[in-house]
Amino acid sequence: MANKTELNSLLNQIIKLIYEAKDEGITGVSLCKRLNINRQKFNYHIQQILNVHQNKLIRLKQGKTHLYKIKEDILEEHIKYFNDCKHSYEELIIKNYYKSISNEENKKICEYELNRLNEKSYLDFNKSFFMLDNPFLDSDLKLKEYMLIQTLLEAKEKRYCVNLKMKHSPEINNAIFLMIVYSDKNFYALIKEEEQTNLKRISFIESINISTKRHYFDEYDSVKRKLSKMNNSLSLYDVEPKIAILQIHKSIEKYFQDDMKNFFKHQVIKSYNPLTIEVKYTRDLEILRFVRTWLPYIKIIQPSSLITKHLQSLNQAIKDY
Repeated sequence: MANKTELNSLLNQIIKLIYEAKDEGITGVSLCKRLNINRQKFNYHIQQILNVHQNKLIRLKQGKTHLYKIKEDILEEHIKYFNDCKHSYEELIIKNYYKSISNEENKKICEYELNRLNEKSYLDFNKSFFMLDNPFLDSDLKLKEYMLIQTLLEAKEKRYCVNLKMKHSPEINNAIFLMIVYSDKNFYALIKEEEQTNLKRISFIESINISTKRHYFDEYDSVKRKLSKMNNSLSLYDVEPKIAILQIHKSIEKYFQDDMKNFFKHQVIKSYNPLTIEVKYTRDLEILRFVRTWLPYIKIIQPSSLITKHLQSLNQAIKDY
C-alpha cells in the first residue's frame, strides 16, 4: 500500500492532468499513459485515492474504462494554483482555515478577510509567493501566521522595511521582506538583512512591525532564480549548488524510481544497477539529514568530504549510546 505522501503526489498529478483536459475529463487509459504506470498499479492506487479523497475525484463508467473528473470546488482551487493566478494563495489559506474552525469570532475574521480580497488590489502573485513543495499536499496555516503574512505583504506593497520579533533568536530590524516560501510543510518569510538573505519560519515569528525606513528593492526575477536552485528549507539561499552521488539499496529502490515523487527538487537517476542518484545541494545538512533517515540503506558515494562528515556523525552517535 502506498504511503500518504505518495498518494497525495499522485492525486495532484491526476488533478493537473484532468484540469489540462478541460471539461471533458480524462480516461483511466489516458492517465496510465500520461503517468507512465501500468493499469494494475494505477487501478490499485486510484482505488486508494478514491477511498481517502472521495470528496475530490469523480469516477464515471465509460465503455470498458472509466472517466475521471474533479468536483468543482476542488477544481477552482487547483486551477488557480496551476495557473499561478494572482492572489490565489491567500484565498486558499483563508478558505482552508475557515473550513477547520468552529469559533464564531475567528469565522467572522475569515469572512472579513475573504471580502477584503475581492475589494483590494494586491501584489502580483508571482512576486509574493514561491513553492518549493506543493501546498495542496498538507498546507495548514494558523490564523496568527496568516495575519503575520498579511503584515509582510502590506509592508512589501508600500516598500517599507520590517522589524521582526523572533522566538529563540535575536530581533531583526529594518529588514526587507522579499517573498513567502512554502517548503517542508511550513511557510517561511524570505528576509534580506543587510548583506544576508535567509528564510525565517513564520511560526517562529512572534510579531511584525512595519518600520519607518523605506526600501527600493525590485530584483524579484533574481530572487526567483536563486530560490529555484534550492531543494527545501534547509538549502542556503545565496550559495551555488554542489553535487552528491548516493547509492540506493535494493530493498528501497521502489521509492526512487522515475514514477515516484522525488525526495529532492534537484534529483536525477544516474544508473540503475546499482541504483544511484545525483542530488544538487547547497550545504551538507541537506544530504546528511536525509541519509540518516534511511540508515543503513543509502550510501554516500561522492563527495569525499560528505562521506567524512557522515562517518564522524555515526561514530559520535555510537559513542553517545
